[in-house]
Amino acid sequence: MHVNGAMAHPADKNVPQPRFAGLGLRVVSALAMMPPVIGAVYFGSPYFEIVLGGCAVVMAWEWQRMCGGRGRQFELFVLASTFVAAVVLTSLGRPSVALGVLLAGSAGFLVLAAPWRRTTPLNDAEVGPGWKTAGAVYIGACCVALTWLRTGSDLGFEIVMWLFATVWAVDVGAYVCGRLIGGPRLVPAISPNKTVAGLLGGMACAGAVGAALGAVFDRQAVALLAASSAALGFVAQTGDIAESWVKRRRGFKDSSHLIPGHGGLLDRVDGLLAATAVTALFIAAKEGGVATWW
Repeated sequence: MHVNGAMAHPADKNVPQPRFAGLGLRVVSALAMMPPVIGAVYFGSPYFEIVLGGCAVVMAWEWQRMCGGRGRQFELFVLASTFVAAVVLTSLGRPSVALGVLLAGSAGFLVLAAPWRRTTPLNDAEVGPGWKTAGAVYIGACCVALTWLRTGSDLGFEIVMWLFATVWAVDVGAYVCGRLIGGPRLVPAISPNKTVAGLLGGMACAGAVGAALGAVFDRQAVALLAASSAALGFVAQTGDIAESWVKRRRGFKDSSHLIPGHGGLLDRVDGLLAATAVTALFIAAKEGGVATWW
């Protein structure tokens, strides 16, 4: 089986691995990334948009990389420019226009990747335009949603910090509980290392962090916030599994190798993207917006 340019040996899975192999490198990388992220969330515009825009460009490159056709620089330029424009427009208070630009840019991306523009047929290393565009719309919409959550109200800092902390908590809890407890695999055909114990432990950690943040931010409905955090932890794990499915289908182990111990940026934020999308949809559906829920 060929995986991301390297041969995967079936016998490797039978070789005992240290329970927390690579943990040190993962921790160091995470600690290095946290200060600029938290700082950008805290200080808001324009720092938040600058950091998110840079991340959007990286995610566009990683998505293009996983879909194949790495040499198509103009496709990548269109995709990255669309993401950045959508983030900027949202920060200026025009999320509807941002979504329109995202759809228009994605349509352009679809045309650029269309089969009738090709001089050679698709090969095994490249997917069709529909696959490419679906991922582009999803990633771009999540960038718009995250920008809207941070800049759309006076509670933006609290909301986004809660979102980040919840996703970080479920990731850490799932990793630790999965390694310590083990047990039945959650989705072995997609992500062999994920366990039921890891999922439940991650949700419990997310709930505890939600309760703690509710107390720190002096919110009244701490129990509700804890339950919401646990549910959001489940959503984040679903996003993680979805990206694992994409990578397995495409024959990739990681979306890239930018972050030591973690793989690519999409590997690091797959759960955050899903959690952001669900949170933004939930808040947008409530009359009164963020304030009536938080």
